[in-house]
Amino acid sequence: MDKTLERQLIRLFGSLEKVPPELSELVEIVNQSYIDFQNEYKLVERSLEISSEELTELNQHLQEESEIIEKTVKTRTKELNLEKVKLSKIAENMSTGAMLIDKFGKVIFLNQPARQFINFHEDHYNGSLEKLYSTFSDYPISEYVKQCIHNVSLEIDNIEINESFFHILFQGMSGEDGAAGLLVWINDVTQEKILERSKTELVAVASHQLRTPLTVTKGNTEILLDESYGPLNEEQRNIIEQTHESNENMIGLVNQMLDITKIEQGEFSFQLLDVCVTDVLERVIKEMTPHAIEKNIVIEYNPPDSVTPNIKAEETRLYQVFQNLIDNAIKYSQTAKKQSVIFISIKSTKNKLRISVRDEGIGIPIKDQSHLFSRFYRASNAEMSFIDGTGLGLYIVQSIVRSFNGEINFTSEENKGTIFTVELPIIKDN
Repeated sequence: MDKTLERQLIRLFGSLEKVPPELSELVEIVNQSYIDFQNEYKLVERSLEISSEELTELNQHLQEESEIIEKTVKTRTKELNLEKVKLSKIAENMSTGAMLIDKFGKVIFLNQPARQFINFHEDHYNGSLEKLYSTFSDYPISEYVKQCIHNVSLEIDNIEINESFFHILFQGMSGEDGAAGLLVWINDVTQEKILERSKTELVAVASHQLRTPLTVTKGNTEILLDESYGPLNEEQRNIIEQTHESNENMIGLVNQMLDITKIEQGEFSFQLLDVCVTDVLERVIKEMTPHAIEKNIVIEYNPPDSVTPNIKAEETRLYQVFQNLIDNAIKYSQTAKKQSVIFISIKSTKNKLRISVRDEGIGIPIKDQSHLFSRFYRASNAEMSFIDGTGLGLYIVQSIVRSFNGEINFTSEENKGTIFTVELPIIKDN
């Protein structure tokens, strides 16, 4: 019997023997309750002892982890500081100017080249953004900054300041919560421009010097072919015709080089007059048809149903555009035994004339299509199939079309053909 219950019964009845028999069952129940309580108490006590040990052990473990983390943080902070110093030194020593602007429009970094470019030599960054604006005051720099802070990238090329040339890139940055500011990169490209200008001037001078002897050669071969100095035998005629053809190719190349010079010097402009596109296109087709027939090619031309409106252009240059496109279509058509067809059409819409030249030729590989209008660029399959070619024709054609406020585009599939489309704005009736 539980000792506590035993003492209580003795106090009530004097001794355990005097406890009435009818209470014996109740006494047994109470006794069992006391025993159960003691057992539960001991379990709780033991549980508390174990929990205390575990808490002590856990606390020790957390302290060890905390020390490790603190040590790691210190090490990583030191490493980051070293990296920051390295990056800062790199930024200071590179030739490109760098300005870092936060999302609130405040300059938080400005390297030494950038300071030199905008003539800002203070130790702080205050006022450097305003100095950037004033240095390049002919350009909407402040608008570019506002726009690019919202994770947009823009660039300005060919900026000329006091006989120096600059290229500025505005590179918007994004973070987890959206816009994070932008980097302004300023490059001094003066030496590159001087070199490029020197090369352009050299090409111009060389081209002009070549023009005279080529023109003389052309005139002399034409006189000989006309037999003005007596009849020619077959061998003589073949040699002179080859000379004349090579000379014509050289004249074409010289003219292309002079066009390139004008484009790069910003002198590629024309006196735009009213021109009938249909008349020009049909003259080119008539001239190119014999050349196409020699190569087993048919030119199929669908004239417009009605009179087409005039455009503003220079007629000789428009002729050059159509001549180049049709000549390319003939050159790159596939004509083994099967006759090939070139389809030419002209259609007018409300605001534009659309001229298309479609061939069934070798097509343009996808990898080359984005570079097709670049100067000196030729598609890879064209280079393998045709050795001659400068890669200048389409570059010049695009420049001419754009000078007429038009656009030129194409679609192509390799080994199936290409469609070039020229769109030119029509003259509005007053």
